[in-house]
Amino acid sequence: MKKILLLIALTPSLVFAQTSGVGVEGNSIPSPAYGVYILGRDPGTDTFNSVRVDSSGNLVTAATATTSLVATASPTVSAVTTYSAGDCVGAKQTLTGVTNSSATLVSVSVADEGAEANDLDILIFKADPSNSTFTDNAACAVADADLASLVGVISVRDHYALSDNGLSVGLTDLPLSGATSFYAVAVARGSSYAYDATDALTFVYGVRID
Repeated sequence: MKKILLLIALTPSLVFAQTSGVGVEGNSIPSPAYGVYILGRDPGTDTFNSVRVDSSGNLVTAATATTSLVATASPTVSAVTTYSAGDCVGAKQTLTGVTNSSATLVSVSVADEGAEANDLDILIFKADPSNSTFTDNAACAVADADLASLVGVISVRDHYALSDNGLSVGLTDLPLSGATSFYAVAVARGSSYAYDATDALTFVYGVRID
């Protein structure tokens, strides 16, 4: 199909574009291709790409629009010994290097070597809850001074059994804007929980960067 692109310069880094084709070589045109778009110059590649507004109200080009990152933690848990409802499962988890001004936590997956399928709540803190003590297999108590840093709770209730292990998943849409690290604490939500080994659990956090 014939491609027609009309560009009108608004500033050296921003142009108005109208196209009647399915795409323009060297530029990123969103679907559907017919319509009017604003293109922004990506200084990294010196090309013009479609732009949009991110969660902070900034214009970003398609080349830098959305990426996904993961952070993992493998806290030591109690083997054989049972947990009670409200106990911490493992100690505090510290997740670094995965956030910026427009980061959003979207998921947590718990890989369980023993496929115990235990319901958990994951407490998410935007700052280190240093006034609280989170001890594995002991009651989870958040200090009053740390409540302002508790930005959300992810319920992990979907369990998937595999051959000799399993995966549990919780989904969320929790902004982490402004944080350089975040912190998590897993809390048992049932009684008589037990795990096969002290390294039976791995927590994987999915983070979207807009």
